[in-house]
Amino acid sequence: GYSLNYLGYDYLAFNTLSKRGILRAVGRQIGVGKESDVFIALDDTEERQVVIKMHRLGRTSFRKIKEKRDYHQHRRFANW
Repeated sequence: GYSLNYLGYDYLAFNTLSKRGILRAVGRQIGVGKESDVFIALDDTEERQVVIKMHRLGRTSFRKIKEKRDYHQHRRFANW
């Protein structure tokens, strides 16, 4: 089988926004966070630059989960 990664989901989202007449072009990535990526794009109607924030569901650092979540602080193991 096949699996779709973040790049594939980005392509599908940008393609949909283009077909709906919202975006004309997508530029470079200007930021990366723990939960989202930020891109520069070109608006289709007014030809102005806009910023697109793509949220990433499930991107978490599981190695640091005990430090970040207080309800896992005193546990030795965590079931995922």
